[in-house]
Amino acid sequence: MNSHNEENLKSLILLSIEGRESSFQQLYEHLSDQLFRFVFARCSNREDTLDLLQDIFVDLWKALPKFKYSTDAEFYSFVFTITRRKLSKYYRFKNKSVVFDEKYIRENYEIQPEDYWLLEKIIPRLKDKYRQVLELRYFSDFTFAQIAKFLNIKESTAKVQHHRAIKQLSDIIKKYE
Repeated sequence: MNSHNEENLKSLILLSIEGRESSFQQLYEHLSDQLFRFVFARCSNREDTLDLLQDIFVDLWKALPKFKYSTDAEFYSFVFTITRRKLSKYYRFKNKSVVFDEKYIRENYEIQPEDYWLLEKIIPRLKDKYRQVLELRYFSDFTFAQIAKFLNIKESTAKVQHHRAIKQLSDIIKKYE
């Protein structure tokens, strides 16, 4: 991200903190696609994802006056915390898990249904930090720089965690072969 974009994001955040709805709308447009992909990867359907996304932005709007801007990374971490809390509440309330039947897989993933049983066993075995990096990278299509900002870690740490997650997946798959 170049310094112009960083300054633009900073000004959007500061104007949104002041209560300017037009700036918050631009902030929404900046964040919504990536947050949608991140949340959709954890929900069973589009409607739940859209509901959660709306709730996340309502919570963000309410919480912004208490937020003290210092860096973009801190802001992304702030948004990610709101998102994780909203997802946690969703799981407690719904108390359900995603069912990966053949139709769902064909509609949402480029994976053969006969191979999916392996992934269902592997994904829960990853450490949370590795799972988050993979989900942000592949489900939300974040760059390593964006992942680092979102998780409030260094970019090199995001790359290392990604590498370790891929290695861990590879090791687990070898056990099944």
